Amino acid sequence: MKDAIREYIYPSHEEKEALWRDAMFVFDTNIFLNLYRYTAETRKALLQSMKKISDRIWMPKQVAQEFMRRRPGVVFEITDAVNKSVNDFIQALTAKLRRGEDDADIRQLSETIDRRLQLFKRKSKIVEDLNDDIVLNEILQLFEGKVGEGFAIDKIKEIEVEGKWRYENKIPPGYKDDKKDESNNKYGDLIIWKEIIEFSKNNHKNIIFVTGDQKEDWWQKTNGRTLGPRIELKKEFYEETGCGFYMYNMEGFLKHSTSGANIESKVIDEIKLIERSNSERRQDPYRKILPRGPIASLERKIDELVELYEFLTQKEDEVLSTINNIKHRIVMEENINGKDSEAVKDLELELLKNRARLIPLKEQRADCSKEIMLLRQKYKERYNLE
Repeated sequence: MKDAIREYIYPSHEEKEALWRDAMFVFDTNIFLNLYRYTAETRKALLQSMKKISDRIWMPKQVAQEFMRRRPGVVFEITDAVNKSVNDFIQALTAKLRRGEDDADIRQLSETIDRRLQLFKRKSKIVEDLNDDIVLNEILQLFEGKVGEGFAIDKIKEIEVEGKWRYENKIPPGYKDDKKDESNNKYGDLIIWKEIIEFSKNNHKNIIFVTGDQKEDWWQKTNGRTLGPRIELKKEFYEETGCGFYMYNMEGFLKHSTSGANIESKVIDEIKLIERSNSERRQDPYRKILPRGPIASLERKIDELVELYEFLTQKEDEVLSTINNIKHRIVMEENINGKDSEAVKDLELELLKNRARLIPLKEQRADCSKEIMLLRQKYKERYNLE
């Protein structure tokens, strides 16, 4: 029976340990980008954990390309935020004390803060110069000769065509990026997934994938709990490669890597904080464009609609996940008991009911989206916003 429902069974502690000793480790793009966001201490702990398994790490070419494309933005995001915080503080203090910008005391204070800030940046090993990047140098050394060749253009186009169908049917991974346009790495997660499968197939290796992505198109989630990789991913991976696939977030990876050793709680706390911040950065795009100000009735209405839109999206995703699970169960029942069995008929009826539930959710979400767009436009016109 176990073979028939393999993807639904989560590995035991012993099986996880065996997988950890044997598997190749693949890290998602966000893991490398977050190294710039961590303090020097947390960054060191993570890099040391990677070095411990340096003979069993591999990087998809898509990850390498995404990392290099996004790296400048992350570096400047951090340095700009630090510099802006200091400048805002100086300006606020100047205004509060009713001093001019050329005031001698203000200039002296500004110079003192700047000196301390530069010392802090050096001590914290904050990267400011793209040509003097200690994080990049560490990664280049660690992954020398361990990066995949990637796919040819024709294969990429083939994956993108498949991705369109997969995203429409909520088949993981990557469908939560469906709102992105194709020039914004819409199919990046799927290309990474395909590269991992190809590597495992060619090298007959189990894979542990480490990601900071918390979206449900990677993780199986039930009642607010994260159980592990999506069932569909485990099934597809085994069918394509005959090998095992498991996932960790960065916190889980570090804890397992350092098991038996003391790891400071502030390192774990920082990893959690960065992952939560990254998740908030990817919040619904409607909310991002709303200007904040006095809570007027129009703003409240927009916020209420955004919350409704998010709720409907979550419900739609839940129904689609249920539909996909029923489809898998139908296939298993057909293999075991035949297509005309009572169990298959019951599942097919359940499938029809869930498809019927999906129709009004899609319609309500579309109506909600239109109303948000109309209110956004009205808001912009009322406040003369570009």
